[in-house]
Amino acid sequence: MVISRAGRDRGEKYLVMGTLEGGFVLVADGHRRPAERPKKKNVKHLAVHEVVLALRRKLAEGGRVSDEELRAALAAASGEDAFRPEGGSQADSGRAR
Repeated sequence: MVISRAGRDRGEKYLVMGTLEGGFVLVADGHRRPAERPKKKNVKHLAVHEVVLALRRKLAEGGRVSDEELRAALAAASGEDAFRPEGGSQADSGRAR
């Protein structure tokens, strides 16, 4: 699990879905960033917190991770409730769209 330290998504929790060259990774949270549309993020802008072994194994074997699995893993790793309304996050509240 990683937390964004910079950008509009500062404070958001993600799981790393893949790595790219040049110090970038692909991150998703299952809400605003589904597994099918991960966000490209510079590793310098992330704080690494915890490894989610079950999903790491699945991704390493070439498996696909569902948005539900992402949300459940993030909730378990951070001790939160897995349900948040689609398209929103706690950091979104009060932010104009």
